[in-house]
Amino acid sequence: MSATASPGITEITACCACGGDLETLFELPRLPLTGLYGETPPTAAALAQGFDQSLCYCPNCTHLQLGRFLDGGFLYDTSYGFRTAGSQTASAATRYFRDWLLTLLPAGRCDTVVEFGCNDTTLLQTLADVARQRIGIDPILAHTADLPADITTLAVGIEDVDLRQFGADGPDLILCQHTLEHMPDPDGLLRHLRGQAGHQTIFAFEFPCADLLIAQQRFDQVFHQHLQYFSCRSIAGLLERHCFELIDFTFNASHWGALLLAFRIGRGGCEPLQQRQPRLERARLDGAHELFRNQMRACAALLDATEPPLYGFGAGQMLPVLDYHLGGAARRCTAIIDDDRARQGQWYGNLPLAIQSSAGIDFAGSAFLITAVDSRRAIAARLATLGAGRIVSPFLSL
Repeated sequence: MSATASPGITEITACCACGGDLETLFELPRLPLTGLYGETPPTAAALAQGFDQSLCYCPNCTHLQLGRFLDGGFLYDTSYGFRTAGSQTASAATRYFRDWLLTLLPAGRCDTVVEFGCNDTTLLQTLADVARQRIGIDPILAHTADLPADITTLAVGIEDVDLRQFGADGPDLILCQHTLEHMPDPDGLLRHLRGQAGHQTIFAFEFPCADLLIAQQRFDQVFHQHLQYFSCRSIAGLLERHCFELIDFTFNASHWGALLLAFRIGRGGCEPLQQRQPRLERARLDGAHELFRNQMRACAALLDATEPPLYGFGAGQMLPVLDYHLGGAARRCTAIIDDDRARQGQWYGNLPLAIQSSAGIDFAGSAFLITAVDSRRAIAARLATLGAGRIVSPFLSL
């Protein structure tokens, strides 16, 4: 996407999970985009760009969602840079998902697996020994090179695909890993899928869980691409409304506070999921947000009092949003250190920060801000091993 282009913006007034009325939890004026990198320093216009956003709450089903949807063609154009294989945390989460997935298959195998939102087909590649036929569906495949020849790929949206072409009763297994949160109409999506699947089809989804986001005060994970933030209650209600029954669920708290959920066509029975977490009440949401803001204010004050040189460690794609909540304090870093060679020599597309290797850095004489916070445990351990003079984490807990 162009760092200074303007998208179409749709105001959302009803809950995408149950259709109920929404309450605005808080506004996010001029929230920056994420995942932008370039070969040259960003322009002044790119540094200043942002789009008004808000996080909303449905008191009926406890679903959280954005109040404004930016045009998908703008968010996911040819410069949309996230690829699963290029992210250590996403690759580790894919292995976690695969291991859980195998517990759902009695024989450890199936005939046909379809994944929509398959990104660069990393998950499907790990299932070569599990499924005879593998199909990946994702519009960004049109901009993805070197796709595996033994995986059928369709560069379209899932709503444009008739899954019955892969069998009269649909595929054996339909996967959706970190895609549902990007969908503007999850209710319509489940209706579409139910009409194209058989009673034996297993659905296995993974997406960030609003209950864990609130428990961990991770409001830095609210950004323009994630439209939906499902609570256990809101997703259970959505499944029941479309007559799906629960098979299994688990959590991967270390990767976006994710909920892993398996279900099939049935007669409901999602109570174990619905009752797994305490109901998200407005007072608890507001309290968690205030805790988050206090941590951001404390970290910003600490950075302002830190003597240079100060470096960021970890070229996380979400750094522009973290810096936004830090009030611009991350821009005090001299550079961002990352030993991923693919990132070195690049600049953030909307931050005045270059990415460089750790070679030649005086670790003992420098301070470091953890700037890839989802990997903060591993980064803190590595910085300690390297003898870092000071380590600053944006969050009190690791």
